[in-house]
Amino acid sequence: MSSPSTYCASSRCSESDEERDIPDLSNSLTSPEDSDCAVGVEEYAALHQPGYDWVDPRVKLPLSRLTRSAELAAWRKRADIIADIVDERIMAAAGGSGKDIYLELRRKRMEEEKKKSGGSAGRMAAEGSSQRGDLLPLPVEKKRGKRHDRPSKPGTPRPPSPKKTRNAEEGGQDALSALFDSQLKINEGIEVSLSLEEAEIVSAIRPETVLYALNEFQARAVVMGRHLETVLSKLPNSTRLSGEIQTLQRDLAEANQRRQEVSLQLGSVKNERSQLLGERNTLKARCKELEMKAEESQTALERLEERLAALQAKHTAALERIYELEGYVMAQHEEGFYKAVRQTAHLFNFDAGDDRISIEKDVYDGVLMSIDDIASVKAAASDPGKVSSPSSI
Repeated sequence: MSSPSTYCASSRCSESDEERDIPDLSNSLTSPEDSDCAVGVEEYAALHQPGYDWVDPRVKLPLSRLTRSAELAAWRKRADIIADIVDERIMAAAGGSGKDIYLELRRKRMEEEKKKSGGSAGRMAAEGSSQRGDLLPLPVEKKRGKRHDRPSKPGTPRPPSPKKTRNAEEGGQDALSALFDSQLKINEGIEVSLSLEEAEIVSAIRPETVLYALNEFQARAVVMGRHLETVLSKLPNSTRLSGEIQTLQRDLAEANQRRQEVSLQLGSVKNERSQLLGERNTLKARCKELEMKAEESQTALERLEERLAALQAKHTAALERIYELEGYVMAQHEEGFYKAVRQTAHLFNFDAGDDRISIEKDVYDGVLMSIDDIASVKAAASDPGKVSSPSSI
């Protein structure tokens, strides 16, 4: 591949030819109406970083036009201006290297067609010998630019002199000769494998177009390399990053250890929770049983309260009856006592209205005394320590 300095030299040496033979490049290649060229301008602007201003502006032509044959045909119509840049004398100065590349590509294409069609080797050899004349680069017809056809106006620059043009052509020949020097074999150690469609596309391209594409690819590769170098230079130091990575790894190990501990604790908590849930279910069932028993007890208590109320009513009625009976008994007792006194007075002829005769008195141990005193005398007799003298009548 060619070096960037060689490409720049060839570009500078061909400026005089472009001024004389090429129409306005700003209108033909970078016109706003041409969408493909607009894309090329955007690609060039994306690669046009600070420090890469040496790249030739023609690098803005996109290589994506070489992908399909239809796009290639359209591109060739707009890129015919390249044929004006490369002269037959430049191709002659290139030597046989460019022709060898072209013949090699053509040979591979013929081999692909032979494998696909299964034709005889003799017929392919005859076809190759008949088409050998087409393999050589066609002579480029010199086209005169539009600026030579129209009359010069006052104030327009004069065309370059023949001497200056001849010096530029010689410089272009020297640059291209240096590119294809006898010590530089660009086709050595290169193996190209193309499909049938790709071989047709490449075989339809003129060698000067291939050279221009190679130079463009080389320039873009250098630009991208410098851009990547600038980007990589802005990246942080790898040693600091390695230290941060080690710190993060330690933190990650500690976090994993803590996570394992928390997982163990969580397992124990889950076991305790399951046990507590079992106890809760047991207590809940026990509570339900107690609630049922409490309801039964409450029902029994209500029945007992009702029975107690009924018994209390009966007891009250019984007390009233007893009270009535006690009054009746006492009345009958007093009436019987006085009847006995009256009978005794009638029989034994004594006064029944004597005050000493009372229902509340009785004779104890030959002495007439009150019923209450009789109880005291009986208590004193059973307990000699207490001396009580009953009141005598």
